[in-house]
Amino acid sequence: MQSKYYKQYLTEILSSTIKPIHVFFVGIIGQCAIPIHNPTFNKIYAEFFVKFYNGKHLTDNIAIQSCTLGILAQLDYAYLINDHSCISILRSIFINASSKVAKENHKNNFLLPILKIFNSLCIKSKTIACYLNSDQLVDTLLQYVTNQTDLRLNTNACVLLGHIVSDKQLDHLRISYKLTMKFVSLLDDYKEETNDILQSYLSLAIHTQIQSVIVDTYQLTDLIELSDDHPIIYDIIWKLSFHSNIVEQLIMRHDNFLKKLSLLPEMPAACGILQNVQLKNVPRLPIKDRLFSDIAVVSSRND
Repeated sequence: MQSKYYKQYLTEILSSTIKPIHVFFVGIIGQCAIPIHNPTFNKIYAEFFVKFYNGKHLTDNIAIQSCTLGILAQLDYAYLINDHSCISILRSIFINASSKVAKENHKNNFLLPILKIFNSLCIKSKTIACYLNSDQLVDTLLQYVTNQTDLRLNTNACVLLGHIVSDKQLDHLRISYKLTMKFVSLLDDYKEETNDILQSYLSLAIHTQIQSVIVDTYQLTDLIELSDDHPIIYDIIWKLSFHSNIVEQLIMRHDNFLKKLSLLPEMPAACGILQNVQLKNVPRLPIKDRLFSDIAVVSSRND
């Protein structure tokens, strides 16, 4: 794949009209080959993808879809994360293909890899999560969240929804309670997906509406039980602890957890939670280092 002849072939295609037969050839090679992680080829593949799919070839042809996944397989996430044109077209492809799959009522292995790409990008960058957000995509994801036909699509759609949904959309769609309880269910039922689910939960926990549901349904206990095996729980609870009623529950119901946090002075999330407890004017536990509370809103170190 890295030969100068193949590179020349791709370059020549880009200078002409890209036809489906070109997608078949390039896509099949992309599926069969190990990703080459070459910046030059990443750029060429991205340009090839954008030029072919630029609003004109949103096809439901299964062969084309399969070859498209082959092209995407050759794109590094580190490159894709900065190519908003490519991401925008991929979002349009997903929405378009979803409407056709819904009408045909059959499983489509084309959608799941795209969802996984989106989720991986959102974990790496909160900026991508904001960029992906659109009412149309949120509506599409909700169809999969409420549809139990394909549990893989159901789970990954819920995870992506957690990454991208906004306060305004939570209010307008009135889905805060159902979405929170869906995450509770996913954590119970899909142990192998726990890390990905919690990464999304971390994004979701910033919303006041979600925090209120967690307060009303006493979900802190279940989250704390996961903290030994999943350190990201501390970051989630840090975000939640900006809600005064969450802090109240920590004080009244989870004294042992607070004592445990006092033994973790090197963990920013632990110190942040304790600081929020102190801000309630309850002289519980000492905090050695003051932290700026707005650090907790950051979901990714890459942003």
